[in-house]
Amino acid sequence: MNDKKQKVLLIEDSPAVARLIRKMLTSERYALFDLEVASKLSSGLERLADGGIDAVLLDLGLPDSQGLDTLGRVCAEAPGMPVVVLTGLDDEKLGFQAVKMGAQDYLVKGQVNSNLLARSVRYAIERQRLQDIERKTRHLQKSEVRLRTIINGNADGIIVVDRDGVVCFVNQAAESLIDRKAEELVGELFGFPVAAGDAEEINLVRRDEEICVAEMRVVKTEWEGEPAYLVSMRDITEKKQAEEALRHSEAQLLQAQKLKAIGGLAAGIAHEINTPIQYIGDNTRFLKDSFDDMNHLLEIYKELLASVKGSAMLPDLVEKLEAAIKDVDMDFLTDEIPLAIKQSRDGVERVADIVRAMKDFAHPDPKEKVQTDIHKAIESTITVSRNEWKYVADVKTDFDPDIPMVPCLPGEFNQVILNMIVNAAHALADVAGDKPDGKGTIKISTRRRDDLAEIRISDTGPGIPENIQSRIFEPFFTTKEVGKGTGQGLSIANSVVVEKHGGTLSLESEKGKGTTFIICLPLENQIP
Repeated sequence: MNDKKQKVLLIEDSPAVARLIRKMLTSERYALFDLEVASKLSSGLERLADGGIDAVLLDLGLPDSQGLDTLGRVCAEAPGMPVVVLTGLDDEKLGFQAVKMGAQDYLVKGQVNSNLLARSVRYAIERQRLQDIERKTRHLQKSEVRLRTIINGNADGIIVVDRDGVVCFVNQAAESLIDRKAEELVGELFGFPVAAGDAEEINLVRRDEEICVAEMRVVKTEWEGEPAYLVSMRDITEKKQAEEALRHSEAQLLQAQKLKAIGGLAAGIAHEINTPIQYIGDNTRFLKDSFDDMNHLLEIYKELLASVKGSAMLPDLVEKLEAAIKDVDMDFLTDEIPLAIKQSRDGVERVADIVRAMKDFAHPDPKEKVQTDIHKAIESTITVSRNEWKYVADVKTDFDPDIPMVPCLPGEFNQVILNMIVNAAHALADVAGDKPDGKGTIKISTRRRDDLAEIRISDTGPGIPENIQSRIFEPFFTTKEVGKGTGQGLSIANSVVVEKHGGTLSLESEKGKGTTFIICLPLENQIP
C-alpha cells in the first residue's frame, strides 16, 4: 500500500543515473519505495529539512560539493538519517571512511543491481532504527541510574506508590525518615491515604516511639509504564518546634504587654475606684451620724408616748421634743439620706463595673478562638482605660446591632483595642491646649461589611505624617519621645489582627484632622 512506502531521497546530478535508480527501486517487485531526486546538495538538504524522508542515496560528486565533505554535511544537518553512499569511485579506503563517518553502506555505480540496491536501502533503514533503539535504551538506562542517584541523594523522602496503594520504590531519605529499610516497605500498603493535592502534615511514629512531623505532598506520575503516585515527605519536626517556640515567645510578649498595660492602668484604675469608694465612705459615716440623731429623736418620741399614756405633764416634754427636732434637722435628713443612699449604690455599681471590666480585660485567653461579643469587649476596655482618656477626650461609641458574635481571641482583641485607645489619648494630649475646651474626641464604631466585622477607632488628634504611615506597624518604630513608647503596640496589634485572626489592620490619617484605625475581622472563621 502507498501509505506504507518508504520515501528515499536520491541526491544525484546525472539524469541518466537518476532514471536507472528510479527504475530499480520503484518497479513492481520493489513497490515499497517512493523515490525523490535532488540534483544538488543544497536542494537535497532543503528537502531533508522539510522532513518525511526515510533514507538517502548520496553521490559524493555533486556540482556544489565533492567527496566526503558531502557526506559530512548530510550527517551534520540530518543527524540520524540512514545514508547509503552511491558513487562511481571504487575505493575501499574511501568506503571505510564513509562508513566510519556515519554512512550505513557504500555502493559503487555499475556494480549494483535492483536486489542489492533495495536490500542495502532496507538494511540502512533497519540498522538505523536498531541503532536509535539501542541509543535510546542506553540513554534511558543512564537516565534511570542518574534519576535513582538524584532521588537517593534528595534530602526529601521519596516513595512511589502504585494505583492500589502498594509501595514500589523508597529512597534513602525516606528510609531514614520512616526508620525502616526499603525492602521492608516495598510491596507493602502505604500507611496513609494517597491522593494528589496540597501539602499536608502527618505524624510518623518511629521505632523508638519518637514522633516525627512530616510535610507530605502527592503528585500523579508513572512507574514502569503504569499510573502511580509520587509521595514526597520532608521532616519539619524542628520547624514545628521552632514555630511552637515562636508562638510561645509571642504569647509571652503579648502577656508582658498586657501586664505592662495593666500596670500602666493600675494607678488610674485605683483613682477611678477611689472616687466612688470615697462617696461610699462619706455617705456611710453620714448615715451613721444621722441614724444616731434620729435614734435620739425616736427615744424622745417614745417618752412622749409614754407620758401621754400616763397622763403626765406635757409642756416640758413638748419643749424637749421641739428642741430635739431642731437639733436633728429632720428636713435636712429627709432630703439628704435618700441622696446618700443613691450615691452609695452608684459608687458600688461603679466599683463593680470597673472590677468586672478589669476581670474581663485581664482574663487569660483560651488557646483557640471563641465566639465573642466584641461590643462588650470594647466597653470593658473603654472602662479600664478611662483614666488614660478622661482628661483629654470624650469617648463616643456607635455599635452596629447587626454584628453577630465574632470568632476571636478575646484577651488579645482587648489588647488591640486598648493600644488604639491609649495611642489616640496620647495623640490628643499633645494637642489638648489647642482645643477650646481642652478635649478632643475618640469615636469607636462597628459595622458589618458582608462577612466581616469592621471596627473603626477614630481620634481628632494631629494625624500621622504621610511619609511615615507605611512604617507605622513596623516593630520598634515609634513617633513618641524616648521613654514614652516602645514601638511594639501597633506591631503587636497588626500581628494579632492579621496573623492570628486572618483579618486586616489599616489606617486613614490626614494632617491636622486626626487618624482612624480600621480593623476587619472575618465572621466565618471556623471554631474548633
